[in-house]
Amino acid sequence: MTAVAPPLDVARRVAGAAQGRPLLVLLDFDGTLCEFQPSPEKVWLRRPRREALQRLIAMPMVTTGFISGRRLSDLRERIGLTGDMWFAGLHGLEIEGFGRHFVHDRVEEAGGLLGVLGRALRQHVEHLPGVFIEDKELSIAIHVREARPEHKAEAEAAFRRMVTPHIEDGTLRMMPGSNVTELLPNIPWNKGDAAKWIRDAETGRRRADPATIYLGDDVTDEDAFAIVGAEGSIVVGPRPSDVETRLENPAAVEAFLVALADELSRRAG
Repeated sequence: MTAVAPPLDVARRVAGAAQGRPLLVLLDFDGTLCEFQPSPEKVWLRRPRREALQRLIAMPMVTTGFISGRRLSDLRERIGLTGDMWFAGLHGLEIEGFGRHFVHDRVEEAGGLLGVLGRALRQHVEHLPGVFIEDKELSIAIHVREARPEHKAEAEAAFRRMVTPHIEDGTLRMMPGSNVTELLPNIPWNKGDAAKWIRDAETGRRRADPATIYLGDDVTDEDAFAIVGAEGSIVVGPRPSDVETRLENPAAVEAFLVALADELSRRAG
């Protein structure tokens, strides 16, 4: 596993790579910008991180974007920033920013089935402490971070038992994450596709290819790392990854964002 890098060193490297070019800063939300909480409703962007991001958003040559498994509207509310930026929800199945709005044309296909499965799953696991079913309307996530090992195993077994027929017939797909498994419409689209869509939109908007970085903590972020490449990839936390640059935790991400804003301001002069 790669060693943890000092946030200031990472900020100076990113600022140097972006010298004379637009900079696109893309971030995951849960586990990257914010520490995990027992339930998704308790996660909000802390004020110092919001202030650091607001400084970046105000810089003419910097664009910020957020790519999350959350619904787009929920992500926007919890970030609470003002100004122009990109938001991508449901792992990029819905994207908006700068007057543009994208929803994958197949996203509604499995909506009714997911609603039925969500209600049934909730009944099957509601007796298990620490297990939480999150119904996002167009996806379902089972969270087991706070569950004991035996309860986690029971919940995951019930989840797989109920969803396997719909995965085998090609209607739905499972996406494993950090103590969460998500059920989505079986659409070949992920955070990497979202990162590419946003980067291409930025290239067209600015008429220049931006230097692009992506910060993420989860296995679902590996697709975005593949798109931005080794120089632009920053993994957050202890999860094993081939990414060469690692920040320790969301607090280190905060320090990186502050340092990046300071370094860009200093270089702009």
